[in-house]
Amino acid sequence: MSKRFNKYLTITLAVLLCFAFSSKLYSKYTEVYPVPETSNTASDSKIIEPIKTHNEGNEGHDPAVQNDEEKSQYQQVTTEAKDFTKDVFINNRLKSTRSQQSVLIVSSLANSNSFGSGRSFEDFVNLIRSLKYDRREVNLAFFCGTQDLYESVITETQKMFDQQSESEFGRVTLIRAPFLDSPFKASEHSPKVQRKRRRLIARARNFILFSALENEPYTLFLDADVEKFDNPEMLEHFISSGKDIIVPRVQRGKLMDYDKNSWRGERKTPSPQELEIMDRNEWSKFKFIPKDVPGKMYHLGDHLKQLKSPQSDPNLARPDYTIELDSVGGAVLFMKSLIFKQGVTFPPYYIIGTTWQREEGYDGIETEGICYAAKILGYKCWAMPNMVAQHVN
Repeated sequence: MSKRFNKYLTITLAVLLCFAFSSKLYSKYTEVYPVPETSNTASDSKIIEPIKTHNEGNEGHDPAVQNDEEKSQYQQVTTEAKDFTKDVFINNRLKSTRSQQSVLIVSSLANSNSFGSGRSFEDFVNLIRSLKYDRREVNLAFFCGTQDLYESVITETQKMFDQQSESEFGRVTLIRAPFLDSPFKASEHSPKVQRKRRRLIARARNFILFSALENEPYTLFLDADVEKFDNPEMLEHFISSGKDIIVPRVQRGKLMDYDKNSWRGERKTPSPQELEIMDRNEWSKFKFIPKDVPGKMYHLGDHLKQLKSPQSDPNLARPDYTIELDSVGGAVLFMKSLIFKQGVTFPPYYIIGTTWQREEGYDGIETEGICYAAKILGYKCWAMPNMVAQHVN
């Protein structure tokens, strides 16, 4: 009996000694490697500092308990990122009723001269107002190419929201990105300059688009120097047509077809010698200029010639008559937003003729590359040549 008792006593003492040794070892371990305390409080969590925002007119207020007077004010949110500044104006008084019909109207403004002689940002907004479309379903987005213009547009937008009724513009987005400032003038059209100029235009279009586009199913790009719509109902026609990408005909004074980037047909291609220069990326020696193949190109001005023909089809004169295109211009450009969200953008390089070795191709930059990319995804480009937008003369 005593032998069995001694055996159990020995085992018990051994277990107690092991436990004591383990506790001492753990104590030494935690002195060197402290074990963090667990806590459910937010103050113990690591907080990533958010980008600074500013709510104009709403500092220190809980939006859920704003009184009626506060709710009647717009909200301005400023985001200062590393490479750009973004101001978003939100109409707190507006409740959208047809979000599936909402449109984002986008414009890239190079400087204060972009609107044309004697015109201003206010004139451009009034042009947008002239469209026959429910303005409660319209959001705006503007890329500003200079700091002076950006500050001016902010002031004008604040004034617009102070004065407007609840039936107009749910959201206005402004972007200032100095790294996209353009040193080129709109009047510069030499091939060497055009490549660089249109590259910047494409980058600015893409930047403002993806900074502003949310759930709007439709997007309308407008150049700032468009001054009048002969057909204010054109946006309704674009949407009701169900077409993917649409442009109207653009007139400038007596020039009945100003935007020559809208076309269908064949374009010239580089010679074998020019292709070799491209393969070597010797772009300073590359003199090729994208041009139409004579007799194999259709522009919207050709539609007017058909209308004058005694044998013309009466359907050609219908306001919503459409013509399929291979390329579109950007003075007035309508697109289903779904196309952008699948990766179709304004190419900031010549997309036609690219290879793995070449830095870029020889044709299809900016708006002229849109249809090429969209076609691969099953979308088509169209024109409504009887819908007319007037460009400043």
